Amino acid sequence: MKNMKILVLVFVLMGLLSQVNAEKESETVIVYTLTSIPAYISLDGLIKVGVGLLATLLFAISLIVYRREGRFKYFILMLAFLLFMSKGLLGLIDLIYPGETSLLLPFSDTFDFLILLLFFISVLKD
Repeated sequence: MKNMKILVLVFVLMGLLSQVNAEKESETVIVYTLTSIPAYISLDGLIKVGVGLLATLLFAISLIVYRREGRFKYFILMLAFLLFMSKGLLGLIDLIYPGETSLLLPFSDTFDFLILLLFFISVLKD
């Protein structure tokens, strides 16, 4: 169980922190690493990344609480944070590849609806 947590954390951190984007411009390759911030990262982009990291942290915390307590209420809460994290990942993909994600808006609105519904159910469950 401990190895699974570490594995999930490693994959999440690899996906969020080690973004390497190579673009070919007139036979030169530009590589973006953690030390160089790409031009498309603005304040809005940084906020989206921060929200995604917060959602990932809250998902991990709710997963730990659900495994410890085993209550259905925490399972619903964990699903809500998982959807919130997925929405953040879709937003990050939209930042990296703008214009190529035509399905982002319908999924984003659907995720918003499901997240609110799951939070509502979690609050009402006892």
